[in-house]
Amino acid sequence: EEVLKLDKVQFTATKSEREEKETPASTATITKEELKFERGFNLSESLGEVSGVNAETKNGGYDVRLIIRGGGLNAPYGIRQINVLLDGVPITDPDGMTRLDFVNPQLIDQIEIVKGPNSTLYAANAIGGVVNFITKPVWTVQGLKLKAGFGNYNTQLYNLLHGNNYKGKLFYYVDITRRSTDSWREWNEFKSTQASFKIGYLFDNKSSIETYFNYSKADLQLPNSLTKQQFDTDPSKQYKENVWINSRRYSEIYFFNTKYQNQLTDSFTIKPIFYIQKWSHYHPVTGFINDGGAKVFGTDFITELKHSLFGINSTLISGFQIQHDKYDADKYTYG
Repeated sequence: EEVLKLDKVQFTATKSEREEKETPASTATITKEELKFERGFNLSESLGEVSGVNAETKNGGYDVRLIIRGGGLNAPYGIRQINVLLDGVPITDPDGMTRLDFVNPQLIDQIEIVKGPNSTLYAANAIGGVVNFITKPVWTVQGLKLKAGFGNYNTQLYNLLHGNNYKGKLFYYVDITRRSTDSWREWNEFKSTQASFKIGYLFDNKSSIETYFNYSKADLQLPNSLTKQQFDTDPSKQYKENVWINSRRYSEIYFFNTKYQNQLTDSFTIKPIFYIQKWSHYHPVTGFINDGGAKVFGTDFITELKHSLFGINSTLISGFQIQHDKYDADKYTYG
């Protein structure tokens, strides 16, 4: 029996579905078949296995510092110089900072990575590359799935996923995920509660609409950079080397997006997206406390025209993106 290996399909590099070998950029795609072998507890597990991508963490994978071919290397923490998307929606702030608190590893169906500068399609924050986390399509989730996992340091994972459809037209799924873990050192507890709802409808005219809502609450305690070997040698170092031992980040995030796709003719398709984000965080660090949040509204309108150019089958991608960010932040120093 002959087994055929299909080429991976990539959307992020060109904003149009193409086989990886046809994309004009260096790309990598982590498929759902590859992701199913991961624990799905944090994102660093999958990202760190890609060539040219380094996912560093000091706190068990929950505060990933992402580096793509040197891009993001200058950032002391977090993700900078890399544009991160969730279902094609930008979740990177205008100043280049990205939080992954509300990306649920249990719902990720595919991860697409574009290595190197991509400012033409994704603006200045993509000088290091682009990472697009794609959640499970609403059309593919049917039935009830329950998952529970346990590990060292009181690690716990609970996941409920239920999907159904009505007459093959209206589809939906609901997901609830709870993750928590402690550590071998003091002040390194992580816990996250996430609830997601996705609904989609297939119209008779080759068009579809898909809407996604996610709520996330994540609490992360931030210890110093003490390694396990250093801790085993002298556990007291975790107190000696901490300028401010109670650094942490407590965040709450609401995320909404709706996508519409309509193939108006055999050669012309429109793909508008509208999205809203609202996040807040309480973030004490060394020397001061960040207490703020933001409201983000945006739209991304993409058109795809298939045509012939000098006898060669071609595709013209065009569109525009508009985003409005409103920040409200306070900063306090310790008395």
